[in-house]
Amino acid sequence: MTSVEPLAVEHAPIIALSGVAKKYLTPFGEVIAASDVSLTVRPGEMLVLVGASGSGKTTLLNLMAGLVSPDEGDITVAGVDVANASVDRLISLRRNHVSVIFQEYNLVALLTAAENISLPLTVRGVSKAEAAAAADQALAAVGLPQLGDRFPAELSGGQRQRVAIARALALPGEVVLADEPTGSVDTSTARGVMSALHDLRTAGRAVVVATHDPAFREVADRVLTVRDGEVGAMEGVA
Repeated sequence: MTSVEPLAVEHAPIIALSGVAKKYLTPFGEVIAASDVSLTVRPGEMLVLVGASGSGKTTLLNLMAGLVSPDEGDITVAGVDVANASVDRLISLRRNHVSVIFQEYNLVALLTAAENISLPLTVRGVSKAEAAAAADQALAAVGLPQLGDRFPAELSGGQRQRVAIARALALPGEVVLADEPTGSVDTSTARGVMSALHDLRTAGRAVVVATHDPAFREVADRVLTVRDGEVGAMEGVA
């Protein structure tokens, strides 16, 4: 069994996985993406998942976000039984409680950078003026204060990644899940991204990062190694 408990902190867990398993069938055979994983993450904690490509890091993030369903086990995020929730309930979870930073950016091509950030806020009922101000602030936080009026096709890969991060930063959810958030940016920008994510942790959000970037160890509360779907080697950092 893969069971990892966090360092002692004040708050009750906002993310809890218990006995979670997930496998995929491919033309090359069965792939075990998660094997009897149990862990918790609390508000105000940054958990970093490290491991080789294909180790199961992204699958764990997708399970927490309710983007894929476990074959076995229980998952609770922000009070929602993710493993058994309806599609509408999972959409509500991601809209109101969980911000996901995708490795593929997932930006809307017909919207500007600022509009990509403000749209999820207006969907939540935030006024256009407040959403625009939040978008400007988030773009400044990731070092793109002058690029809000550009479309994704007019941005570099690293800039698109930063817009995706800014979108998550602008949302008020209690949980942030980030898949390789520094994978397409230079070292200087990566430092800014790590600082922004750490600021969210300091503000009380639970932050889970899947990454190959060893520099995240400097800002993480815990680092867990993922290998063949198993989680272990807990390392207290903070």
